[in-house]
Amino acid sequence: VLQVSKYMRLIQPIILCLILLLSSLPMDTVSAESQTVCCDSNAIELHLLGPANAGMMTPFDAELGSEAEEVAITDAVAQEQMLAEWSISPAWPGEFPSSTWEFDIQYEVKNAGGAQINASVEVMIGGETHTGTTDASNSFLPAGSSVLSISIPVDSGSISGSSSITVTLKAQTVVFSVPSGDAGLFFRWGTADDDSSINANI
Repeated sequence: VLQVSKYMRLIQPIILCLILLLSSLPMDTVSAESQTVCCDSNAIELHLLGPANAGMMTPFDAELGSEAEEVAITDAVAQEQMLAEWSISPAWPGEFPSSTWEFDIQYEVKNAGGAQINASVEVMIGGETHTGTTDASNSFLPAGSSVLSISIPVDSGSISGSSSITVTLKAQTVVFSVPSGDAGLFFRWGTADDDSSINANI
């Protein structure tokens, strides 16, 4: 019994030293960190398809049809009027930077020297709306066929899996220059010949 007691007295300091040594060692802590999986933004062209009241957008030009959709303005416009709207629910969530999106739509002015237009394009991403308007450089549309281009400054943001992008074309005023009795302004989209689109960075 005396020998065991003597042995215990000798080993106790060693055990104490081992405990102190182990307690001073760094220990790895396991923590759950949230990770956001997203992709880099890219320039993409979204082609306009479908009727003016229920249009859609697609990145695939193979989906362009054989018959163009059209919205016509045959009288002067004196107050804001929605001309067409297109939407897409993208399957690629992620963040996008501040950039300028470019909206291009085919048009034709018939039986008039031209058309003076005050128009706007609204881009709604989730709950955020970004607007571009015509200015002195693109507000007069000469007779014949060409393209109306409107730039839309878009602030940075993010697209979730449930977000949608909606593009709305509106006219605030339209006045025909030297019109005949059947003057008209026609916007067209949806075919290879009348390929209208918006160039985005998402």
